[in-house]
Amino acid sequence: LQDRELIELNQQRWQLRLADGSGQTAPVDFDQAQMRQLRIDFLVSQDEENIRLNVIQNSDSIDLKIRNYHYLSLYLARKRILDKQSGIVSCEQGWVYVEQVSKDLGLEETTVNLHVHRARKQFANELADIPNSPHFIERRPSQLRFGEVAYRIVKADKLENEFAFV
Repeated sequence: LQDRELIELNQQRWQLRLADGSGQTAPVDFDQAQMRQLRIDFLVSQDEENIRLNVIQNSDSIDLKIRNYHYLSLYLARKRILDKQSGIVSCEQGWVYVEQVSKDLGLEETTVNLHVHRARKQFANELADIPNSPHFIERRPSQLRFGEVAYRIVKADKLENEFAFV
């Protein structure tokens, strides 16, 4: 291992800082700046059976392909848009209880958690250069939301909605 290398342990990312004996341990603050430079495009079929995610980073496009767990991300993205349109403050936009997600999507809570894990893992693997990339789906006790990243929802080749940070 080398100084400042990123390490994943127990589904969390850490940055190794080798001590030189001259200073105190300090937490590393990964802000959302790098995440806010991304855009996620949800490409949704008319019947919503096929959902493809494309991540736009600078001029590059990363295809996350069609996965069944992308429907959860789409659900959370739509929830955040609705909250923003309702005038809810940014720090509270999009939060939804896992129990409600389970009910709305007709999935067991364990399946919801599995979908979150798979989506976050795929995102982290594809965007390994962004330390906080797994947090495009955020968690707090018993709740989830789509994170602080811009996105567009395109359903059947027509822009349904978009979300951006000002």
